[in-house]
Amino acid sequence: MAGELSIEWTPLDAPSFEDPAVAATWAKLEVFVTDDARRHCLTEVLDRHARTERNEVYGTVLPLAEWIARSWHHLFSSRRAPPAEFASRRDWFEWSRNHSWRNSGDGAALPDVKFVRLDEAIIELRWEASRGDCSDEFERVLFRSVGVTRVVEQDLARSLADFVESVMARLAAKATDSPRVTALEEYWRAARDERAPVFSESRFAARLGLHWWTLDETRRVELARIAAQVTNPVARAGVELADLEGLLAWCRQADEIWSQCTSAGAATAGWDDLRAAVKLPREASRSTAPWHRGWEAARVLRDARGFDHGEPVDARMLMREVGAKPIDGSDPRLRSVVGWSAGRRPVVAQFPGGKSFAMARDLYPLLFRGNTSSDFACILSPAIRDQLPVANAFATELIAPIERVRNALGAIDRVDAMTIDEVAAKIGAPYSCVQHQIENHRLAEIA
Repeated sequence: MAGELSIEWTPLDAPSFEDPAVAATWAKLEVFVTDDARRHCLTEVLDRHARTERNEVYGTVLPLAEWIARSWHHLFSSRRAPPAEFASRRDWFEWSRNHSWRNSGDGAALPDVKFVRLDEAIIELRWEASRGDCSDEFERVLFRSVGVTRVVEQDLARSLADFVESVMARLAAKATDSPRVTALEEYWRAARDERAPVFSESRFAARLGLHWWTLDETRRVELARIAAQVTNPVARAGVELADLEGLLAWCRQADEIWSQCTSAGAATAGWDDLRAAVKLPREASRSTAPWHRGWEAARVLRDARGFDHGEPVDARMLMREVGAKPIDGSDPRLRSVVGWSAGRRPVVAQFPGGKSFAMARDLYPLLFRGNTSSDFACILSPAIRDQLPVANAFATELIAPIERVRNALGAIDRVDAMTIDEVAAKIGAPYSCVQHQIENHRLAEIA
């Protein structure tokens, strides 16, 4: 079940502040997450001074509204994966300041909430309790709640937008003369209004991992110049692969792949017919588990073609039916690039290509993404939190059907690596596919 974030605040009579915007937004703040009919209070705190526990914090909510507005494109436009575990402190700082509430500024008392994108549709909320050690020895309150939940991107965007707009409405009524009100309005227009002067630039910067509001004028001009050279669908789909300095090299690689798309022959009727037959039910897109959406897509394909749910699907045969044109690539950041020019055969660039799993994986965007009558490109890469987790799960179900794995396990309720290897050999599927099926469908406990 998808979780839901709720930010509730009640304006209070404020202490004496020179800035009317701070005074107008002084409030009692409560933050909740609801999932599986359980409600978690993220603002449950121990007040060290009063020596009491409560479910709210007090202070100005303006910094949180500012952070949401400035970080909006990082949360909802960018698909960049978080830095690797052992990345530099600078890389983690750059990511954290746009994905963690503790970077909202002004010393606001806020729970340590992080927003981590899982794929194209789901964002995971992670919140941690205060440590109670030297890292927070001067904090008045210690946060007590810890947890994780997954939220549908559209639902999260609506919750955060409702909060920001409620803060702006309060400011419009109580503090119109504050410079921070003007600044928040500018941040919010750049986040939400496509007609705003820097909407496109700030969104593009976020996709490169840059924070538009900290760039000097020289860097902003350079960003706009390079952005103008990102001209084809492959280049646009893979912006998150590059930084500002490496973007032109990516564009050259993307141009080569896109030229293959524009020179491909006419799309086959079989491709259109197959796509028309595989329609995912609306509820499938609401699942917060990427593996479940991939599994559901594979089942829809089997039903559409009358394939046995206990037998592997021949991805090579379907690729030929689709008329996909394979090409090889060598970029280690990529798994594959799937794209097509409107009305033409699709091109699949695999890195490296040809394996059965890769073919099954790349069927997912070919059948379930885009529209054959419009230009389209999809990048499957661990560096981009988008289609890859769902496509991997789709391929896993095609190659190692859950029914076949279940039958091979029989009455076994606990497996180790040797058992998984034996099952994989028995059904002729990769070890990793069998392992993921057992884990995801909870077929047995893995030792």
